[in-house]
This record gives sequence, C-alpha cells and structure tokens, in this order.
Amino acid sequence: MRANQFLLSLGLLLVIASCDPLNDQSIPDQVMGMAPIYGIGQADSIVMEAPRPIESLGKMYYKDQIIFAAEQGQGIHIIDNSNPSQPDKTAFLRISGNTDIAIKGNILYANNKVDLVAVDISQLDSIRIISRVKNVFPSLDGTGLFPPNYFGYFECADPSKGIVVGWQEKMLNSPQCWR
Repeated sequence: MRANQFLLSLGLLLVIASCDPLNDQSIPDQVMGMAPIYGIGQADSIVMEAPRPIESLGKMYYKDQIIFAAEQGQGIHIIDNSNPSQPDKTAFLRISGNTDIAIKGNILYANNKVDLVAVDISQLDSIRIISRVKNVFPSLDGTGLFPPNYFGYFECADPSKGIVVGWQEKMLNSPQCWR
C-alpha cells in the first residue's frame, strides 16, 4: 500500500514539475503553428476567373488531361496537362469556403462553405451548377476560432478577414494565441 502511495505521489510531483504555465512562457519571434484560412466572396458564389498562383494546395484530381487542384478555402485551379513538361494554368474556379472536391464523370462535387454543390465540368468554358444541397456540412460554419484537435501556437482568427474555413500549418511571427 505504501509503495502505491509513494509511486502515486512521485507521479503527481513529476506531472506538476513538468507543467510550464502560459503566463511564464515568452512568445517566440518565429514558430511553426496553425494559421486560419478565410473564405472569400459571397457564400453561394461560384465563378470562373483568371488563373492565379497556388498558395495552399489541397486535394488534386486528374481527368482528361486536366488537373483540378483545390486551393484551401478559395476554390479550384484548373491546369491543362496535355503537355506534362509544361502544364498550363487555364483558370481558377472560385468556390468560397471550399475545402474538399471529388469528380465522377463530368460532375465536380465540392463544398461551398456549408453547402454541397454539383458542377457540370463537361465544358470548362461554360461551367454550370446543376445541384446545391444546403447545410450539408454544418461543422464548416466558420464559428471555430481555434484549430480543431490542435495544441500549440496559432494565429488568432480575425473576423474582419472573413469566415474561417480551415487551418494550415506555417511559420508564424510572434503568435498571440496558444492552447
């Protein structure tokens, strides 16, 4: 019995001694952490735009010599890969709050913030939305001010920049948020 009490006391002492209270912790100048990805544009807007640089690459699909590359929270890059040595960015399909895509046949499925949309991609120069199911993804409603299942430094969410649609790991400068 005394051995168990001793081990329990020793374990508690080690746990308490290893705690580093946040108040005593200095904020590093630079540290890897999580940064919010903000959705842009109207909640239900889906618009074909000019190509733009890839910043936060997500899932990619290859179909009929075209690469569809998701840009976290923003939309989908459309890249002509008919000449693999020189892929050509042809357009950007802006889908506000997009975090995931799938393609079956000529239908691209994507989340548009909390909605599921089906887009006909048989003619990329004239895409059209063929279906929208509202509020399929309520967990993507942008109310999360903290990166889910993450403990460490992160960039504080700024509601003036839009709705947080996801998080990405990157180098942070003097982050003010931690958990």
